[in-house]
Amino acid sequence: MSIVVSLDLDGATVGDLQTFVRAIESTGAKSRTAITVEGTVLKVNADTQSEPPRITREAPYSDAKQFGDQALNSLIDALISRRGSH
Repeated sequence: MSIVVSLDLDGATVGDLQTFVRAIESTGAKSRTAITVEGTVLKVNADTQSEPPRITREAPYSDAKQFGDQALNSLIDALISRRGSH
């Protein structure tokens, strides 16, 4: 999917240009993304799916082990209670 971000330069301020750049950056556009000019309008066609999302944190091993132990205990409890109901 792509997003088109545009800015009319007629009467634009430095603040408008800064906001325009931040908007482009927020789409995940790369620094090599082309800018086009149509009359007084700057346009950027930003590809939003150019790279997969980054994982910022992995669960520590101890958390995963504890979760696994809890899952196994729940499964054992369920099997024991099922066996008792037959």
